[in-house]
Amino acid sequence: MKRQLIGVPSVEILGLIGEVLAALDTERALVVHTPGPYDEVALTGVTRAVLVTRGETQLLEIAPRDLGLSPVAPVVLAGGAPEENARRIVDAFTGEDKALANVICANAGCALFAAGAARNPYEGFAEARKALAGGRALEKLDALRAFSRSGRHDDVAD
Repeated sequence: MKRQLIGVPSVEILGLIGEVLAALDTERALVVHTPGPYDEVALTGVTRAVLVTRGETQLLEIAPRDLGLSPVAPVVLAGGAPEENARRIVDAFTGEDKALANVICANAGCALFAAGAARNPYEGFAEARKALAGGRALEKLDALRAFSRSGRHDDVAD
């Protein structure tokens, strides 16, 4: 892949993965880790990141306060049964679970930044929040759920 967001499970391998991607001449990637350990932008504290751009690496930090947010409690990220997780995603997409929505938007914002669709993670976060607030994300989720229920997956490209 030329552009990607990658979460890693420990800060110890953050730089290593960044260096490997740089050696592979990755066009652009953002490698992230939040202590806890979370292989994502968890918003429980400061996320450490390595930005890889055409052979170069740069260390970044993404803090909840930089997004205008307070840190979230780890319980916000705790998973449960599949039905509960599905309900929580819908609650986040409809704005009923603001903390989880912020975590989703922080990760989506970093993906937009890695893809080159945002100048920085903060601009990406703002764009992701607009998509959530405008209902576009929920529309995509509903389309995915309908597709999944249709059973017509044979026409999907590999």
